[in-house]
Amino acid sequence: MTDKNPKKQLPGILRFLIKLFQIILYIPIQIIFIPFAIIGLIDAIYKEMRKSKKLGVSFSAIKAL
Repeated sequence: MTDKNPKKQLPGILRFLIKLFQIILYIPIQIIFIPFAIIGLIDAIYKEMRKSKKLGVSFSAIKAL
């Protein structure tokens, strides 16, 4: 007979180990890249503020665009 679900279910302990490995890998990658995200955010805000002064429009109006 053929299975209706072609993907086989992994045993419970193996699924747990895979999830644990994913979490262990995810956290350091996030910690490494958070400073780059903060630097990019500061740079973008600075550019938007500079552009709003140059155009004479409020910063919140520029952010909406």
